[in-house]
Amino acid sequence: MASKDPEEEFAQTNLKKELTRPYWLFAESNGCEVFYFFYLNENTENPNVYLVDYTSKENVRKIESLEMSFSNLIEYKIDAAKRIEKDGW
Repeated sequence: MASKDPEEEFAQTNLKKELTRPYWLFAESNGCEVFYFFYLNENTENPNVYLVDYTSKENVRKIESLEMSFSNLIEYKIDAAKRIEKDGW
């Protein structure tokens, strides 16, 4: 079975109306049902990170700010991975 066209999948999310600024999607999971991105025009070297999660809230597709910078998110994810390695899930 062939996978869906990414543009077609994106169009179905209705996010095109909300994602009007240039952005970089840097992490995704499960065919982009969950993805992290930041806007490219925030004029900072350490922009805020946003999350879109289609798997929660009855498939409501909404952009949510994590209220965390890119570097802080990376540090948080590294720390979480270390905790999981040490303590398990």
